[in-house]
Amino acid sequence: MTEPISENQNTPDGNGKPEKQPDGSIEQVSTTVAKSELPPSHGKRCKPHKKKRDWFDYGKGILEIFGLVVLCIYAAYTIKIYNANQKAADAAHDTLCEIQKQTRLMRQQLVGTMAAVVIIGDSPRWDRATQKLTFLVINTGSLIGTVTSFDATIQRKSLPKEIPIGDPVKIHISNQQIEKGSTYKIEKGIPWILPEVKDVRLWPGKEIVTVNGSYAYDNGFGESISHNFCFLWMPGWSLQMPNPNQGGWGGGGWGWGTGREPCRTVEEMKNEFLGIQRHIKEASTPQH
Repeated sequence: MTEPISENQNTPDGNGKPEKQPDGSIEQVSTTVAKSELPPSHGKRCKPHKKKRDWFDYGKGILEIFGLVVLCIYAAYTIKIYNANQKAADAAHDTLCEIQKQTRLMRQQLVGTMAAVVIIGDSPRWDRATQKLTFLVINTGSLIGTVTSFDATIQRKSLPKEIPIGDPVKIHISNQQIEKGSTYKIEKGIPWILPEVKDVRLWPGKEIVTVNGSYAYDNGFGESISHNFCFLWMPGWSLQMPNPNQGGWGGGGWGWGTGREPCRTVEEMKNEFLGIQRHIKEASTPQH
């Protein structure tokens, strides 16, 4: 019985040996199998997905533009509100400044007309019998003034270099109320007599006395006001005209000082004395 020959079985050649098949059939089969194992192409199926992707990108872009527009509108609205608030704040500040200005003016007018005004009255008064100096502190204002501090230093000095002699005499007063239009007296005893010159030809002598001090007071409106003061004592002098009916001049002492700085100096008071001497001499000289 004859068996069928398979396609893969080699048939014998004339010598009884199996006939070899060409290698091309094997390569063809391998190529066919390799092609059958490749996944099918989906190129045609991606087209609808790409179209959906494009619409998504378009929608996303539109939303971004819309969001940017909304953000710009919000920023512009915020800037507008800020500018309005800034203008309102500036207007309120200007109004406050104007109110403060008017308030200061009113206060200045009120203080200027109603406040306490404390001054040192004239020059110190010297009582030779009791050896006391008296200072007059006067309130010329319309309210009660409080002298919060009053300090003075009384010092003897030698001429002509004005060198201090001995220890100074000090005065201190604090928290003293003075009614409006009233005078408060401060008295201080000193251990020596103020310098004197009996012979006017020896004037100004060898000694002088200086007073330097300061005081502060409350003007009734809670404001503290302070001043410095000073006085210079030189021996008194008196010069007469040759004719008694023509009178004469006198000077020295505290020199009509007001107490306000700058103080009168020794040189100024000497010049005053020498000026009167020259005037008397000229007035006494016969005219030719």
